[in-house]
Amino acid sequence: MAGNAILCYHILMFLQWNHHHAQRLTGWATLSLGIVFTALVGYGALQGGVGNEDEQLAARLLPAHMRGEVEWKTISAEDVDEGATVPPHVNVIFHLPLDMERTTRKVLLGPSGQTVRYWGYCFPESMADEDNANTWGLPGKIFLSEMEQTKVQETLQANERERFTTPRGFTEETFEDANSIRGIIRHQKEVFEAGETCYLMTEEVLPIGTDNDKDGANSRVEKQYKTLPYNTDTDGDGIVDGLEIYGGTNPLIRDSDGDGIIDGIEDKNQNGRIDSGETDPRLWDSDRDGLCDGYCVVDYSARTGYSAPQGFTPQQKTKYVYWEDKNLNGQLDDGETDPLNADTDGDGVPDDIEFYRCYITKEDDCN
Repeated sequence: MAGNAILCYHILMFLQWNHHHAQRLTGWATLSLGIVFTALVGYGALQGGVGNEDEQLAARLLPAHMRGEVEWKTISAEDVDEGATVPPHVNVIFHLPLDMERTTRKVLLGPSGQTVRYWGYCFPESMADEDNANTWGLPGKIFLSEMEQTKVQETLQANERERFTTPRGFTEETFEDANSIRGIIRHQKEVFEAGETCYLMTEEVLPIGTDNDKDGANSRVEKQYKTLPYNTDTDGDGIVDGLEIYGGTNPLIRDSDGDGIIDGIEDKNQNGRIDSGETDPRLWDSDRDGLCDGYCVVDYSARTGYSAPQGFTPQQKTKYVYWEDKNLNGQLDDGETDPLNADTDGDGVPDDIEFYRCYITKEDDCN
């Protein structure tokens, strides 16, 4: 089955290259491959699933010059549930757990499809499915990463431009035909169901796993970042783990930038993005005025006027305090400077200069 899938993709890509002159060939090829696929499904059922015999069969389906050169790997349903790694340039068959809830491609394989080329094919549960009976071509569904979809589209458009070479006999029908793209290889699947078996080939490593806590990060990603796979918000800051992982904040620390304000307070709507009116939970000084968004206390050791011996630590320390949101509530209250405005009162003197003048003179309230 897996060998048939990869042959289908490459054969269809060839047909797509010269689709206008090969419509009849496409029909015959589709019928033939459908028959072969049906035979393979029956063979797999008799053999009891993917095993050594299936791998040998898949190898025989490959061209002679490729046999033994491309490795095959099977990722079990248990491996997917625990989180696994899809290696690059390897023919991979993966099985989805029977108790898995529906999940999107971007969660199952991570969101790197924008920059990584990969393609796959999910086998149908039954050849008699109504969904398969109502579609032309091979049963089952093809899925492509965003990068692969872009490359396929670029190839189609380039071939269409090459086919339209002369204005002679130009008609409206010719114009419409030249500008239409009838893609044989197309992205068909975005949501994955429990119990499915799929083929996958990728050019770079991909994390594959289930998302049992619905936080947008699959089990392999959570294992990598050491978050809890059954806890939506590991650090309890109000932002789910997946949004923190892919948004750049630390899913294990409530205050990622150390400014004293919890990430979920800086990101007021807790959507993992920096929206208007929000400070950046990844930066301790969002407006770059030299003052901490929240309330920061830093101790600096006093420098000595001579070369200190190795391991020497001066005893005298100076404590510096920086703040804008002194009560750490994420709001601009009376007596506070604005962490989103480097000159809160608009007098032309930056907030940090006013703050340090006050601090040096040891006034009671420097905000």
